[in-house]
Amino acid sequence: MTDGVNFDKSLDDITCSLRSFIGLSIREDDKTWAEWIGSVAKEVDVKCWEKKGCARFDCPAHGSECGRCWLIAGTLCVTNSTTRGPDGTTDCIDCEVYRANVLRDPYSEIQEQIITLVHNLRSRQIELREMATHDSLTGLKNRHFLDMYMSHEMEKVKRGNVKMVIMVVDINDFKAVNDTFGHVFGDRTLKDCAGILNRSIRSSDVLFRFGGDEFMIVMSGAGQSEATILRQRILANVDIWNSRMKTHDFRISLSIGHAQLEESSELNEAIERADRVMYKDKRKFRHASLAFPQ
Repeated sequence: MTDGVNFDKSLDDITCSLRSFIGLSIREDDKTWAEWIGSVAKEVDVKCWEKKGCARFDCPAHGSECGRCWLIAGTLCVTNSTTRGPDGTTDCIDCEVYRANVLRDPYSEIQEQIITLVHNLRSRQIELREMATHDSLTGLKNRHFLDMYMSHEMEKVKRGNVKMVIMVVDINDFKAVNDTFGHVFGDRTLKDCAGILNRSIRSSDVLFRFGGDEFMIVMSGAGQSEATILRQRILANVDIWNSRMKTHDFRISLSIGHAQLEESSELNEAIERADRVMYKDKRKFRHASLAFPQ
């Protein structure tokens, strides 16, 4: 009778884990996911690193409150291990902490495998979402994320709930940067420009790599005065960068244009207006030849 009760409880636990994963997958709710991880972590009181007095501070699980250290990607238990693979490591399944908590009976092992599967699938889901919405070079949000973000924000603008400014920023003579100094230097310039813009924007602004050497800033709750202040702050930070980085006689130069997004206007129309202002600004810099001083 006792075995029957334990069997029913194990099935209930397994079913609950599956339901949790299905719910998380549908909602893609990061807060709910964090709560689920927290509740699962509390189910195992023993911490591997604590129990073994582990001194591997580079281990992702070291110092973690999650008793299920085997859920943390890349964690392998090697301390006090007698069975080591060719690379000197051993799987978590050989760890005494894992075995004591998981291999109590077949049902506990099945439940743990499902929990591990849930964790790995969700982690992969988050990783793929990050890859799909962020630019791999600069780490900024990409054009795909812009489309998703603006589909929601445009509704607020059209209802008159918020003001919004679209700002376009372009690196002057970027082709010449690549041709003169090489693509590695060009990539570093793109990353440095992304850093300059990141330091300049407000916490409420959203910065995107729009494509190539062009960036876009969406300023929610902003008007002409806020856009003017941001432009001045960007140019001031460019000057600071140029004064500190005297490399190859090169100076970063940016052209900037912005446009107010009106209730009756479309996003593409506002981008085109911002582009026109930016290209007008670019013509001034082209005549001044600031990017490559003689």
